[in-house]
Amino acid sequence: MRKFILIIFLLPVGFLFSQFNINEASNANGSTIVLPSGSTPDWIEIYNGSAVANNIGGFGLSDDRNLPMKWTFPTSMISPLGFLVVHAVNKNTVSFIDHYETAVFADSIWQYETPIAEIPLWNSSTFNSSAWLSGAASIGYGDGDDATDIIGPFTTIYSRINFQCTNINAIKKTILDIDYDDGFVAYLNGIEIARAGLTGTPPTWDELASDHEATLPQGGAIATFEIDTAIIQAALILGNNVLAIEIHNTDPNSSDLTGKPYLTFGYDTPGTFASGTTHPYFTATIGGTLEANFGIATGGEMLYLSNPAGIFIDSLLISDLEPNMSNGKLTDGGITSATFTVPTPNASNNTSIGYDGYENQATITNNGGVFQGPILANMINNSVANGELRYTTTGVNPSANSPLVVGPILLSTNCVLKVRCFPSVSSNLLPSLVATETFLFQEDFSLPIVSLTIDSVDLYGGNGIFDNWWTDWKKPCVVEYFDKNGIKKFETRASVKPDGGAGGSRSNPQHSVTIEPANSLYGEGVPVHYPIIPQKPYIEDYYALYIRNGSNFWNAYPQRDATLCRIMAKTNVNSQGYTPAVVYLNGQYFGIYELREKANEGYFKNNYNNDMDSLDLLSVSYFYGAGVIRIVKGSDTSFYSMRDYITTADATSPSYFNDCNSKLDLYNYTDYIAGENWYANADWIYNNMKMARTRTTDNKWRFFLQDLEWGLGGWTDYNTNMFDYFRNNHLPNPFWEIYDALVQNTEFKNYFVNRYADLMNFTFQSNKYTPIIDSLYNELLPDMPRHFQLWTGDVAGGMANFAYWRDVHIAQFNNRNAVVRDQIVAEFSLVKKVNVSLDVFPAGAGYIKISTIVPETLPWTGVYFDGVPVKITAIANPGYTFKNWVQNITLPAGSLLQSSITQNIDQNDLFKAVFIGSPEEPSLTISEINYNPDATVDGGNWIELHNFGSTAMDLTAWHIQTKNHYDKFSFEDHTIIPPNGYLVVCENMALFNSMYPQVQNVVGGTGFVWSNKYDSIRVFNPFDSMALVAVYSDEAPYPKCADGWGRTLENKHTSISLLDENSWFCGCIGGSPGKAYEQCEEPIYVSEFSYNNTNQIYNAGDWIELYNNTSSDINLLGYVFKDSKNDHEYIFPAINLAPDAFLVVGNDLNAFNTRNPLVENVIGTFNFGLSSTDGIRIYDNNGILISSFNYDTIAPWSNIPSYQDFTNEYNFYQGYLDPTDGLSWFIGCEGGSPGTRFLSCPVLPDGEFAFLYPNPSSSNITITINNTATGVGFTELEIYNLNGQLLYKQLLDKVQESVMSVEIDVEHFLQGVYYVKILQADQSKTLPFVKL
Repeated sequence: MRKFILIIFLLPVGFLFSQFNINEASNANGSTIVLPSGSTPDWIEIYNGSAVANNIGGFGLSDDRNLPMKWTFPTSMISPLGFLVVHAVNKNTVSFIDHYETAVFADSIWQYETPIAEIPLWNSSTFNSSAWLSGAASIGYGDGDDATDIIGPFTTIYSRINFQCTNINAIKKTILDIDYDDGFVAYLNGIEIARAGLTGTPPTWDELASDHEATLPQGGAIATFEIDTAIIQAALILGNNVLAIEIHNTDPNSSDLTGKPYLTFGYDTPGTFASGTTHPYFTATIGGTLEANFGIATGGEMLYLSNPAGIFIDSLLISDLEPNMSNGKLTDGGITSATFTVPTPNASNNTSIGYDGYENQATITNNGGVFQGPILANMINNSVANGELRYTTTGVNPSANSPLVVGPILLSTNCVLKVRCFPSVSSNLLPSLVATETFLFQEDFSLPIVSLTIDSVDLYGGNGIFDNWWTDWKKPCVVEYFDKNGIKKFETRASVKPDGGAGGSRSNPQHSVTIEPANSLYGEGVPVHYPIIPQKPYIEDYYALYIRNGSNFWNAYPQRDATLCRIMAKTNVNSQGYTPAVVYLNGQYFGIYELREKANEGYFKNNYNNDMDSLDLLSVSYFYGAGVIRIVKGSDTSFYSMRDYITTADATSPSYFNDCNSKLDLYNYTDYIAGENWYANADWIYNNMKMARTRTTDNKWRFFLQDLEWGLGGWTDYNTNMFDYFRNNHLPNPFWEIYDALVQNTEFKNYFVNRYADLMNFTFQSNKYTPIIDSLYNELLPDMPRHFQLWTGDVAGGMANFAYWRDVHIAQFNNRNAVVRDQIVAEFSLVKKVNVSLDVFPAGAGYIKISTIVPETLPWTGVYFDGVPVKITAIANPGYTFKNWVQNITLPAGSLLQSSITQNIDQNDLFKAVFIGSPEEPSLTISEINYNPDATVDGGNWIELHNFGSTAMDLTAWHIQTKNHYDKFSFEDHTIIPPNGYLVVCENMALFNSMYPQVQNVVGGTGFVWSNKYDSIRVFNPFDSMALVAVYSDEAPYPKCADGWGRTLENKHTSISLLDENSWFCGCIGGSPGKAYEQCEEPIYVSEFSYNNTNQIYNAGDWIELYNNTSSDINLLGYVFKDSKNDHEYIFPAINLAPDAFLVVGNDLNAFNTRNPLVENVIGTFNFGLSSTDGIRIYDNNGILISSFNYDTIAPWSNIPSYQDFTNEYNFYQGYLDPTDGLSWFIGCEGGSPGTRFLSCPVLPDGEFAFLYPNPSSSNITITINNTATGVGFTELEIYNLNGQLLYKQLLDKVQESVMSVEIDVEHFLQGVYYVKILQADQSKTLPFVKL
């Protein structure tokens, strides 16, 4: 809801007289600041109100009041009464530009050549081009505007120019501006720095480019390419450098060809380093590319500016702004805030028109949905200034001329009700946000419904995305999602843009679009939280959603691509999840759509837990230029480096496979190539490709299956030879180069052939693909008639065609395997196909893994190849042992006792494994989880499995996954957990071994991490059925101690597979990997602490008490105490802590000594406070964490210490207890017992009749009782167990003391929970306690 904003800041004196202010900021930047990349960052403008230039270096900028120095300004001078703009983009980079200078001008004299063959090293700095022709750029022909006009036609022009560099370190930005026709590649000293329209690396001299016209002659803007500074600084040398450009034509006989380049450097240091000026088309601005490590919340938040001491000097409240608006000071450096409809970053606010904010959004009291009869829609006017409500029902945004809301509105037909509050003329407010609800009547669908509400001017006409479908324009929309029962599950603002390629996704009347709820301009700035796609229930946050019309098959079989992707969903290749939905546009039925994951940074966040800013994503789409590898996110440098390594490394090297796999996920790549090949997708290589590198996981490149619909039965059939297609079409391209190099390696070739055989023996079998085809077909079947009625008018024909394409799938697929197998024999010069049969005896005694698959039923027969050895492994089920193979044609006699054999099979044969033993139930559990270790005890993420059975567990063909689908770790063959044994699965073997060198029973690395918020450990058996799952969170009821506190989650159940939220307790610092949990031995305990007491009467400052739990002195010099914030730390001086001794550390020694004048063993002070919900960490003098816990005021922790004169006392007197568990602490004496051992105290907390401590206890409990409130002479004590059984009873005579204490020995009680009942004549109380 919009808030009325008129803020007069009441600030300390320092605020008013600071030279720096937060002058203006925006979280809704759409076009005010546009970076060369096209991105539009949030921004914050700082104003220097002084008459002299000032350095803001060391000042802090933050959106968190508790972290004033969240981001610190680098050294940056702001001119008198000047401005500095910071981009708030969740990064922390500094590229502050003092000025720009153009180093290379187009109209300088270049040397050029029109090649007729390859010219080696022509682009290098050592090449001698003195024999070339020379002239000013642009160099070309056909346009009549070239400075050097040559006689065409030509395919290519090579050009180069020398320039001088005098300062490399000062260069913080490099911009290549170039007007070109048709494609180009630019090099700096032989290193590529930019390209467009060409695919070869480098291109051949006669490669043809995609079509692109020069824009300057037509009055357009020059094309701008911002070059990675790291590449520039690596390529540049002091002194002479060479910029080389190759310009390519789209056709050898084309009528024009031109190139007009300028190279400009941005320097962070004053001075003249190149030309001292910039070229006439240059548009970049100096000053700011400072990038802060936070963004401004789309819903609004407060921004803070602090001086270098961390003291606030200014603040500015940012609201939930409408697009392209800002908040700022009404006058530069003033104290009154306003909302501006015309932002002015890097300029004064003094002449801007400021508003007091927005009217409040109206409330539509009726939730949208599907209704069976008319309804009355009611609205609430939430105006703060006598505003009026106006509405529409057509999807158009209400204007001041729309109908006025005068009461309930009768609705009986499908519509979108939009309501907006317009302020009274006397107010200084802007109109409110539009309230939106979709109402549908008497609709009956079997699919979910998605309602899109988009203003008609954003759909049609000169600014509409439907009439301008070839653009990537983004417009505002509202998205509502209704489940199959018509119940609304979410509503969100979002951006909407045309999406898809040249196959009709964009241009069909039923357009495809992508919505982005997380878009900060038009959306909510955060993802939609709902599991939209049932295929991937673990994904609950959708940053974007691709609403696809079925593309080429939109009016025939719209789920065709989704079907083909779904068939391969359980393989190693990436693809987009899918679910169908009915879409309504502005309340009107718009047909059936696919809801698909969008293959962007959000996809890799959800599926790989990859940081969204650490992704390299490349795309090949005919829509953007056939065969052009386009950078969608990040960089392509690593991709070409990967290609170069694979194509130049020695393919005969024993390490070649593993080395290549470290750069390109060969398991993903194999399934990708096999999938494209088997589906015979000829709309590929030049189109429909995505590749990505997840830089926060394993840095490997992976490929992405998409847009397969022109495969089998489309442009191709089951006889198509895709090996020939790949080899002979759309060359040159790096994809063929990669594949062709890899198959020269025997290990990869054999893996590829066998894995392809596995896919045909398993994934591409009729019993696998037919149920998927039928399921997706039947899911749409009831709702397709209305779709065809809308878009073709021919329901009967449409339904017949729909059924036809279902049959095409079955027919094509049924015939494909036999053809491909013959093609593989020919392609790899193999001998022949062979049938391999598998079986075991006795039945159920074990299973067999062949190559990469495990047949689900035995006996089983698959097809492999004579000429490629196949690995076959027999695995015993629990209780059995492998005995031997039955003698067959293939196996040598000497291998019959080997459970795993690798053999070339040259004729049809049966492999039958014999086992001995008797069956036992698997006894496997997840015993420990380490998901976010403290940096000082960081062995990476790991989990521990425990076999609590009496026989060994063989994990061959088992695998582990996180909640992210593609985080998968498969166990090596013959990975064994012995009886009552443990096995650790770690993220990174080197990191784990450095932390736990003594642990040998460990496998890994997984290459992925478990989330530090919410995740699952899913253990799958060889048949891909989930055998175990453990879910955890860093919130209650799960312990928090494993989330950065150095501890692990330990499973309390050691002999059963129980993994619910109550199964976990906190382990020791660093955990106990590879063995059973043992009681922790921590040298120092935090034995007592006092925090944040809100009652000043009891305030002794915040303090902690340390206890030496060893038999030796501990010198605390260099030890560190921290709370939950890493920048809150106290470093201990040289002080000796004797065995069994205590030491208090306080943050206010005056307050502490006033309350505790007799305590001498106290030091300090630490300069931070302990909050009511916080944590305590102790590090030794080597910087290693030795103790930690977090605490709260919520049960089982007591809140009494936060407001009464009591502390939290650690009950360690009978031995170690988990300090992270509130039950391990008790409320001690009044005032606590700082600096000494706890002693029983006859003092009751205020208002209490009876009190029990310590709790828990392993031996004695003390009960303190108010003895004055009763008139009779007796007090009765009773102890019961949870079953109500009376275990103890004592009758106490009345004594003279007003408070009496009774100690009871409970050492003989069994572990568990008990209740003490205290009875007097006129009152009673029941107190629970835990016996340990």
